[in-house]
Amino acid sequence: MRSVQISEERYVELKGQRCIYCNGDALWGFGMGRSDTYVTQQISCSGCMNTWHDQYKLCGYEVDTCPYPLTDKKISSSELEEACQDKGQTEHSYYTIAKWRQAVSKDYSLLGYWDWVFTKIHSDSWQ
Repeated sequence: MRSVQISEERYVELKGQRCIYCNGDALWGFGMGRSDTYVTQQISCSGCMNTWHDQYKLCGYEVDTCPYPLTDKKISSSELEEACQDKGQTEHSYYTIAKWRQAVSKDYSLLGYWDWVFTKIHSDSWQ
């Protein structure tokens, strides 16, 4: 094994984007592990074939917020359409017609717009 060429301080400054042995940038991360104080990830350099573990410290959290009313999950596709029309909207506030067109153009969906919205909402992980 080669000796380390980059100090930990410099590695952090480089945001972990360089090999600590050869300064190359062909890095790959594998899996995640946990210790009492860190989450770790094995890093491998394709250039010199050396490996090491990056260490990540928890610095806080961010609460996920649903981008649309959760009540949308409780109604049918036709009720969704009607609710939007009642608000003067021609499309859902999050799952827009542009997003649906993109899904259709990539053959991700064959559904009509409101059925697609209904399916997307019900496949979301929001509670």
